[in-house]
Amino acid sequence: MIDPARWQAKNSPSSSADADDDADEDAPQTKPAQGAKKGMKKALPATASAERAANYWYADPGNVEAFREWLGVVLSPAARQVVEAGYRRHPLSKCCGLMSYRYFKLFVRDADQLGPEYKTLEMAKRLDEERCWVNHFIQSERLEDDFIKALTASGVTLTDEQISNVRSARKRNVSERPLPTNAYYDAKTIRLVQERERFIIEKFGYQAPSLPVAEEPSA
Repeated sequence: MIDPARWQAKNSPSSSADADDDADEDAPQTKPAQGAKKGMKKALPATASAERAANYWYADPGNVEAFREWLGVVLSPAARQVVEAGYRRHPLSKCCGLMSYRYFKLFVRDADQLGPEYKTLEMAKRLDEERCWVNHFIQSERLEDDFIKALTASGVTLTDEQISNVRSARKRNVSERPLPTNAYYDAKTIRLVQERERFIIEKFGYQAPSLPVAEEPSA
């Protein structure tokens, strides 16, 4: 995001032509449940740039508005070429946000050799069922439990002492934020994540952060 070359490539004449070619395909594939497609075709903010990323989005980890603006750009179909090389041209980019796309690149066989039919959530799920090569996932938010379950399922017998050591081990490389996770989100950003990252949310059962009462959407 802080590489000016990415943004220059996005604004090149060839990129504009390519964007026109697949603009019609973006709409139906990113359509979420109950018609929440609204706003998915919006262009990026005029201020979006490598300079904006370096000096605003990434400058202060406690800046809630900067995080929300950054998230809106990262999850926008209009920014697919900027956020990661090869993402915009991949058929899964029509139905998957960046994190879901990276899941397929990492854990699904031949994910870089897909035909244009792999542009719907249904096809993404089928692809995962048929080609995912991982038997047991270990998620950072459930690190100890998942690690123990993966070992047990793989035929490794752990003693009570070993299990205790796993659960009591000191965590390393823990991300530090000045604010709790739910402080960074509002109803709009939660809805955006639910739309674009629907695959990975359903795959792992992620739950949206609880918002303060004042920010909860009205019925």
